Amino acid sequence: MSPCTPDYRRRGIARELVHAGLDVLRARGAPSAVLQVKHDNHGAVALYRQLGFYHVRTWDTWRRPAHLGALPVDFDRGENLDDLVELAGANDWRAVYDLARIARPTGLGWMRATTPGAFRPGLWGALGDYLSGKVEERYVVRGGGSGDALVAALTISMPLASAVDVLTLMVHPSQRGRLERPLLAYALRRLRGRRRAVAIEHPHDDTAGAAALEALGFVRRETLAVMRHDLR
Repeated sequence: MSPCTPDYRRRGIARELVHAGLDVLRARGAPSAVLQVKHDNHGAVALYRQLGFYHVRTWDTWRRPAHLGALPVDFDRGENLDDLVELAGANDWRAVYDLARIARPTGLGWMRATTPGAFRPGLWGALGDYLSGKVEERYVVRGGGSGDALVAALTISMPLASAVDVLTLMVHPSQRGRLERPLLAYALRRLRGRRRAVAIEHPHDDTAGAAALEALGFVRRETLAVMRHDLR
């Protein structure tokens, strides 16, 4: 983003700043430039389009306040999936990546690309998590059909140095509207007793996911459009 104070808007300053930034990136051999902008800032969106950016996807940032606490253990037993949810194994990363390519082909969120490296277990990533005190729990739901492909994946991130726990949820398009609420409820039960806010970044166009988040006490805090400019 290239914000300007109100007194200096509509003078071409933002345009020149973006041009300068793109020139620097080209000189350094960057393949593309990515930015995010408030989805209802129509003037900024129009400017970025004129400069060659195109819309990738719009994301909502949701947060569930800490004072709500975790869900009771017996919440929503009618739609409980505990028997189907299992801890992801080290060898499941490829199946989670395949699910992401279907459910999140444009990326997992802001600056989180859908690439094999984002899913493949690595020594440096594990070491970084250990040193920072971050704990992650990864869960999957299998379809039970041919090849036992995944229909959902859930990650619960619990950073030591943050007052906010973070969720990542992916659901196969064929299961949308059925798995979001029970999986989110599962995550909140896992976080029972931590008394922290819980955040999640979720696609703006996923209405089923939005309904599930609202039902469980999450509040939409911000909606940002991601835009990209290909430099090569």
